Amino acid sequence: MILRGFFYYLVTWSLAGYFLLAAVTHVLGLDNSTISLIFRAIGGVFAGVLIAFAARRRFDLNLLLIIIFGVAYSTQLALTLHVRGEPSALQPFAYWAWALGGCIFPAIATYLCFTADKQLWTVRLVLGVAVASTCFMLVFGSSMSFASGGLGVDTGRWNIPSVNPIAMGHLGATTILVALGWLLGRSRITIKQMGIAGAAAMAGGLLLLLANSRGPLLALAVCLFILALARFNRRGTAVLLVVALSGAAVLMATQYDLIVEGVLKRFSLISSGQDRATELRFIAFNGAWDQFAGSPLMGDGIEERNTGFYPHNVILEALMATGLVGAIPFVLLLARAVLASWEIVRQNEQLIWLALLQIQYLIAAQLSGSIYQSTALWVTTAAVLAATSKAAVRPASTKRRRLSPSSRPRPPIRRPTAPHA
Repeated sequence: MILRGFFYYLVTWSLAGYFLLAAVTHVLGLDNSTISLIFRAIGGVFAGVLIAFAARRRFDLNLLLIIIFGVAYSTQLALTLHVRGEPSALQPFAYWAWALGGCIFPAIATYLCFTADKQLWTVRLVLGVAVASTCFMLVFGSSMSFASGGLGVDTGRWNIPSVNPIAMGHLGATTILVALGWLLGRSRITIKQMGIAGAAAMAGGLLLLLANSRGPLLALAVCLFILALARFNRRGTAVLLVVALSGAAVLMATQYDLIVEGVLKRFSLISSGQDRATELRFIAFNGAWDQFAGSPLMGDGIEERNTGFYPHNVILEALMATGLVGAIPFVLLLARAVLASWEIVRQNEQLIWLALLQIQYLIAAQLSGSIYQSTALWVTTAAVLAATSKAAVRPASTKRRRLSPSSRPRPPIRRPTAPHA
């Protein structure tokens, strides 16, 4: 039971728990960065315990790919932070805590320990924490951004100091996808369940619009398109469409100005060439590629040096940080996870929510993600691979045992019956 609790903590924390912690620390006025690192380190310890004592899956190609990349990335962390001592955006401990304690170890633990008997409580916990986090953000967030001197500026994008608008938008998208996936996973959909899923999806949709971030909107649109493509003639799709369209209609009726003047206007900035964020992305992309080209085998650095930050694309970052040695297994791992997610969406209604989150955070990681902070991507990737893996270890009670000659059952002895008189 304790190990099962460790697993639930690990997955829930990686997918939605950080947002709830950030909201609570914001309300209480506490230092979120230190507290969140402690929680992340605890997750790393729990992951180590699960790897050591709760594995339910044999060593296979998926696990090998995670380990190869983890070793390559850890090598680059050691070289950049401790051997060459290059300046970095974060303290060295933060990189190790995020990368190993928040991503690599939890991914290995999730892959080894995610089994069918954990599916029900996993989705319940993730949905509950995601909805609670969304409600906290709606109540206590704002569109104001405050500089170090205390000067506030209305950015028109929902945030709190420890959660930026992009992450806020992905929380909203996560709440929508988990709610809809949970609804599709019900064996019998009731009006009450439709109401719960609809309310959660509308709360997530409102937060998504307030965040006014393009990446989460694009990721959500792709996920819903894949869901419709894979299940256009399946049971529950009509119910899903009713819930989704009803929520969209309510948001359009109540938040029309926000949608037109906020969201659509930000998308129009891309075509006009006036979007500063897009320009910085291209600078980071080019710089990361140049660093990879300078050291294509092993990579060169954990941050893009022109911007002093990660390049906002995990595949480019893998090439930059680990070279071909780490990038090839990393890309292969993601490709296998996408195929696994597609298989789940088509065939496994109980885990549709998980597959959709994997797709969401894979898209997020191409637009504004980093390897060492994409905890949701790592955990969902490991989980969908585990759900479709054929390398599960059967419990001892179900294993076939070879019987010795003395222990084999013997046929019953037929005794002769007395002749009838």
